[in-house]
Amino acid sequence: MLIAAITLVTIPWCCVKIYCFFLVLTQLHARSIGLNTVALYYILLSVLSLTIVAALQTVGIILVVVHARHPGATAYLLTDRFDHMMLIAAVGVFSSVMGTYISYHIDGATGGCIVVLQTLIFVGTMIFAPKHGLLIVAARRK
Repeated sequence: MLIAAITLVTIPWCCVKIYCFFLVLTQLHARSIGLNTVALYYILLSVLSLTIVAALQTVGIILVVVHARHPGATAYLLTDRFDHMMLIAAVGVFSSVMGTYISYHIDGATGGCIVVLQTLIFVGTMIFAPKHGLLIVAARRK
C-alpha cells in the first residue's frame, strides 16, 4: 500500500492533469492528442480498485467511502480550477491527522473521529461555500 501511494504521488503533475482531464471532461480531447483512451480507462479503474481493496482491508468501508468522496466534494464546492482542487483536497490529510489527535485525547475510535471531522468540514463547506453554498444559492433566489 505504501509503495503504491509513493508511486502514485511521484507521477508527474502533467500526467495527473491529463488523466483527470480525460476522466472529467472528454474522451474526444484525449483521443485528439493521441492518448489511448481505453487503456487509460482500464489503468485508472484498476488503480482505483486496488487502492479501495487495500484500504478496505486496512480501515473499513465507512472510512474508505469518506476518504474517497469528502475531500474532492469539499474542494469542488470551493473552487472550479483543477489545480486548486488538488490542493484543497489535502483537507483529507488534515482531517485524518486531527481526527487521530482528537481520538487520542478523548479516548475514542480513530475511524469514527476522522469520519465525523470530515463530515463536519464538508457540511460547513456545503453551507458556506462562496459560489455553490446553500446560503449563497438561497440568497440568489430571493
